[in-house]
Amino acid sequence: MKWHSWAALSLGLIFHFTGLAMNLQENLTTKGFSLQNTSLVSSVILVASCFALEIFSGEIFFTIFILPIAIALLIISGISVPLLEGPHFRGPWFLTHVGFSIAGECFFFMASVSAIAYLFVVRKLKSKNRLRAMYFFPSLARLDNFTLWFVGVGFILFSIGISFGCFWSWYYFGGISLIETKKAISLGVMLFFAIILLGSRAGKIAGPKLAILSILGFLTSLALAIGVDSRLHWFPQWMISK
Repeated sequence: MKWHSWAALSLGLIFHFTGLAMNLQENLTTKGFSLQNTSLVSSVILVASCFALEIFSGEIFFTIFILPIAIALLIISGISVPLLEGPHFRGPWFLTHVGFSIAGECFFFMASVSAIAYLFVVRKLKSKNRLRAMYFFPSLARLDNFTLWFVGVGFILFSIGISFGCFWSWYYFGGISLIETKKAISLGVMLFFAIILLGSRAGKIAGPKLAILSILGFLTSLALAIGVDSRLHWFPQWMISK
C-alpha cells in the first residue's frame, strides 16, 4: 500500500484500540461486564492480525475477506447488549478469560478462511480455471502453512483463556465444575485442535485433511460462543443446584 493508506489504517487501528480501552475503563465503574466488549475485542483482534500479516508477510488476501467481518463486529459493538451483573464479573481474571478465549476463536476463524481458500484452490486447479485460481489466491503451500500457523496461535490463546476461566471460577467460588455443556465443549475444542497440531507435526494431517478439520474445529468453537446457553456456565454446578 501507499504511505497514506498505511497511515489511514494505522490511525484507524489506534482509534480502535483507544475505543476498546475507554469502553473497558467505563466497565470498571459499572456493576458487571458488558457483552458488547466481546464483539469489540473480536474486531480489534481481526483488524490487528490482518495489519500484522500485511506488514510481516506482505499478504493482503486475508484482509479482503476478514476486514468486512471486523467492520460488522465493530458496528454490533455499538448496539446495547446485556450486562453480566455481579462483582465477580468486574475483576481482571474474568476479563482475561474472555479476552484470550475470544482471541483464540478469532484465529480459529482465520484458519477456517485459509482452509476454505485452500479447498477452493484445489477444486479450481482441477478445472479449467487454473490461472485465475493461482493469480488471485496464495499458493497451496502458503495457505497450508497459514492454516497451521493460525491453528497453533489460536490453540495457545484459547488454552490460556480457558485456564484463566478455571482460575476465575476457583478464585471467586472456591471450585471448578466441569459438568456443564459449555465447559465440556471448551475442553473438547482444545483437545480437537491439539490433535490437529500433533497430527500435523507427525505428518499425518496436512493438505485437504488439515483444511477440513480446521473448518470443523472453528464451527464447533463458533457454536460454543453463540449457540450454547451461558446462564449455567458462569457458576459451579453445586451453586446452581442449590
